[in-house]
Amino acid sequence: MNSLYALTFFTHTGLGTLALATFWIAGLSRKGSPVHRTAGKVYLLAMTGLLVAAVPLAIGVIQVLALDIGTDEALAEQKNLYEELGYTDCSEIKDRNYFHSIYVRSPAGILTECAATAEGGFLRDESYDELGTNLLLPPWFEHERAKIVAMLEPIVVPEINRPRGTKAPASKPAAAAAAPAAGSRRTDATFIGGDR
Repeated sequence: MNSLYALTFFTHTGLGTLALATFWIAGLSRKGSPVHRTAGKVYLLAMTGLLVAAVPLAIGVIQVLALDIGTDEALAEQKNLYEELGYTDCSEIKDRNYFHSIYVRSPAGILTECAATAEGGFLRDESYDELGTNLLLPPWFEHERAKIVAMLEPIVVPEINRPRGTKAPASKPAAAAAAPAAGSRRTDATFIGGDR
């Protein structure tokens, strides 16, 4: 923890404790008494400081960092590098259909994902003109398609956001939407390594 972050963190924690204490002091003292008024003013200042100290703690906090590694070979090299550096929690290479990924957590707790786009990328299971027009599920959820579709609200894409020359698709009954897109290969899964 760097010193500026630590100072901000402990200031935030101290002000929170002070705000909590003065809240109860004001709440339990006689309304309008000097103790009540003083505790109320301190509470207001402590809450203001608490809010101000919370902003730098919240801004720029990275939870997940995703990096494009380029190729599967470079991804394997990156995995080996992490393991050589002693990151024993680096995941196996995971097949995410459109890309392959590894995940590792840094000492600061940031989850880093390194990914390589699979051949074809998003065009692996639908044409360019159909991108985003069908519900594509991971193979391991395909058997629950009807149940998942039943929970979803219809999405209407405004005409201005549709590709030129296309019209709004006709509403499909839930039963028709439950069937996978024609020609979709997403009915089974091939996993790499320990991805289960």
